[in-house]
Amino acid sequence: IVRVKNEEDGAENEKKQQIEMDGTACFRDGLYKGEVDSTATRGLLFAQGDLKKCLYDLEMPVFGRLTAEVHVSDTDLKVSEKAGQPVFSFQIRCRAEIEESFSPDNMHLDRLNEIDSLLSSMIKTDVENALDQSIRLHGCDVLGLTRIAMKKAPSMVRGREAFWPEILRTSTFEIHVEASVDKIGAQAID
Repeated sequence: IVRVKNEEDGAENEKKQQIEMDGTACFRDGLYKGEVDSTATRGLLFAQGDLKKCLYDLEMPVFGRLTAEVHVSDTDLKVSEKAGQPVFSFQIRCRAEIEESFSPDNMHLDRLNEIDSLLSSMIKTDVENALDQSIRLHGCDVLGLTRIAMKKAPSMVRGREAFWPEILRTSTFEIHVEASVDKIGAQAID
């Protein structure tokens, strides 16, 4: 989504235009149905396996605020059926780098596990929000899950095409995220 905002410059009473890029528009059958915000867009990119790089601000009790840069991600999607309903299972793996540097005494393995867990949780929340906003709220299959289901489990969709948008809204989405920090500052982790 690209928005143009008009703002007045108080000093000269001139109007300025500012361009803001935020979120993703959702369409169904060629009609605009709504939009998702920037964090949900990031979640959609993770779900599709298309995320290249992004930043997360992590609040850690011991270290305070940290910045994690996700620089590698990969997503596998499995489609199954349970009690007649589709189940889409997303397996997301990613690696990140902590921008800040720490002395070796401060960074123990259990602390890294805390960071990995927090980052995994934040990514999972982004993906859940993306699916809730795009599919459940707007009824838009922005990830192409219908096409994927037709390819991987055609019997699940055939004969139900007319009802598929509603079936997709009530589908189960299982999201598993495995994030790991592989570098802190200039120091690689073995």
